[in-house]
Amino acid sequence: MTQKPTHAQIKPLLVMSLGRKGGCVQYAQHILAHLNLPYTLYETTYIQEPPSKGAKSIKTYRRTRLSFACNTLFRLPFLALKLCIDSHKYSALFLPYFHFWNLAFICVFKLIGKPVILIEHDGIIHTNDGMPFEQSLINASIKRADTIIFLTHFVKNSLSPKLLAHKHTAVIPHGIFALKHLHTTPKTYTTKPTILFFGRINPYKGIHLLLNALASLPLESFEKLIIAGKSSYTYDLSYPQAFLDKLEIHDTFLSQESIAEIFNRSHILVMPYLEASQSGVASIGIANAIPTICTDVGGLKEQFISFRGGGGRYQCA
Repeated sequence: MTQKPTHAQIKPLLVMSLGRKGGCVQYAQHILAHLNLPYTLYETTYIQEPPSKGAKSIKTYRRTRLSFACNTLFRLPFLALKLCIDSHKYSALFLPYFHFWNLAFICVFKLIGKPVILIEHDGIIHTNDGMPFEQSLINASIKRADTIIFLTHFVKNSLSPKLLAHKHTAVIPHGIFALKHLHTTPKTYTTKPTILFFGRINPYKGIHLLLNALASLPLESFEKLIIAGKSSYTYDLSYPQAFLDKLEIHDTFLSQESIAEIFNRSHILVMPYLEASQSGVASIGIANAIPTICTDVGGLKEQFISFRGGGGRYQCA
């Protein structure tokens, strides 16, 4: 009988998680915490989340066009060359989310004939979201990857079958984000609920729908509306002052401790999205056991149906 190779005999995966902050970085960290395979992880030097234990550091770029252009032109080629030299150390390349440098690393691994595993979150970028050439990079990465993991069937079905031809594909739902200090039992309120809109704010998230709807209700209908998340645009706040006094706005990227604190004192999570592939916001909401109202778009229904047996507190409208 042949023995199965042990972890010590298996070459590690090379994992490139180069985002600086936000849900994708946290998603990758949660995935790796449960990965039962040896791996070598690279994170950016500029990471703003708590860095992963044992991660190696890569200088990528800061959030300026000049930094992106200079480091992509002059630093990335040297990183790609180093990766080519060290490639014999790894069994495969694993990319847990999109990054503008992913394609360069994919090309290196394809050049040396080693497999590439890609998790594709969106497939098609959302309206008014991302840079003009981002969709081209996504398509090129998918075309060159060997194995593609989707978080919903909706995202997989949104892509051209030609793009997925001869690929190994799988649909693995987004796990829940059980953040430290996050309450995991249902909360109740005695008078009026505090309503929460959370996450990076883009036009497709439908914040204007939520504001218009709540502004049309009697002021005594709710205690407060918390809007927590960095906005990519200026949304309309030309409402009566009495309504504005009900708003608590955190226009910034939040630490995991701040996210847990805001969820713990909210009673209803609202997601009035116009588009959706899936949502890390929903995963935190499910972990927090908070009743959630969301629009029935994209892959959200798939995500909530997966957890419906836990009490049925989620409604797609």
